[in-house]
Amino acid sequence: MALLLKYIRFLSLDIALGAVVLSIVIAKFIGIEMPLSISLCLGIAIWIIYTLDHLIDAFKSDKVPTIQRHLFHRQHSRLLIVALVVTVFGGLYIVLSLPAITFVYGIILTMLVLVYFGIIYFFKWFYLKEIFVAAVYALGVFVGPVSLNNGQIVPVITMLFLQTFFLALINLILFSYFEYHQDKKDQNPSIVIRIGQEKTRQLLKMLFSVLLIIQLYSIVDFGADIKILSFNILFIAMTMVLWTLQAWPVYFGANERYRLIGDGIFFIPTLWLLL
Repeated sequence: MALLLKYIRFLSLDIALGAVVLSIVIAKFIGIEMPLSISLCLGIAIWIIYTLDHLIDAFKSDKVPTIQRHLFHRQHSRLLIVALVVTVFGGLYIVLSLPAITFVYGIILTMLVLVYFGIIYFFKWFYLKEIFVAAVYALGVFVGPVSLNNGQIVPVITMLFLQTFFLALINLILFSYFEYHQDKKDQNPSIVIRIGQEKTRQLLKMLFSVLLIIQLYSIVDFGADIKILSFNILFIAMTMVLWTLQAWPVYFGANERYRLIGDGIFFIPTLWLLL
C-alpha cells in the first residue's frame, strides 16, 4: 500500500484528483452540476502540467536529481513522454464535448500555462513558479463552476477563489521550504532559494495572516448563512493543517509526510457533501 501511494504521489495523480474533487464540490456548493467532460479535462490538464514540469526539473542539470520524484521522472522519462502524448490526444478528443463557454475559458487558461512554460524554459532561474502554479491551479478549479454560472463572479465565489489560491500558494512554498537543500543541490529555482529559509518563514506567516483575514471576513460577511459558514470552516481546517506542517517541520519532514498531508487537504471540502 505504501509503495502504491508513493507512485501515486510521484505521478501527481493525487494532485490531479484533488483538483477535480474540489472543483466538483465548489460547483455543487454554488448549485451547479458539471458535466463529466469538464472534470476529465481538468484532471488531464493538471496531470500534464505537473508531469511536464517535473520532467523539465528532472533534466535541468546533468547531475542525477536528489529529489525522488524528479529522479523517478528522469528514470522513466520515455514512458512518461509516451503517456503525455497519449493523454494530450485523449484530452483533445474530450475537449470537443465541453460546453462552448467552458471551452473559451479553457483556451484562455491554456494560454497562461503556455506563458508559464515559456518563462521557465527561457529563464532557467525563474523564482516565482510557485505563484504561477498556484494561480493556474486555482483558476483551473474554478473554470468549470464559473463558466457554467454564466461567468458571474459573485462575492462568495471570489472569497473561495482567493482562499484556494492562497492555500495552493502556501502549500507550494511549504514544499519548497522542506526541499530547500535538495533544490539547492539540484539547482531548482524557488522562492525559498531566492530569499532564504528565514525570510520564507516570515513570508509564510504573512500569507497565513492574509488567508485568515480573508476567511474571517468571509465568515462575518456571510455568517448568517449556515451553508456558507460550514464551507468556510472546512477551508479554515485546511489552513490549520498547513500551519501544523510548518510548525513541526522535523516530524512532517520525515518520509515526506508533508507531501501526503499537504496535498491531501484539498479533499477536505468533500466533507461538506455529508452535511
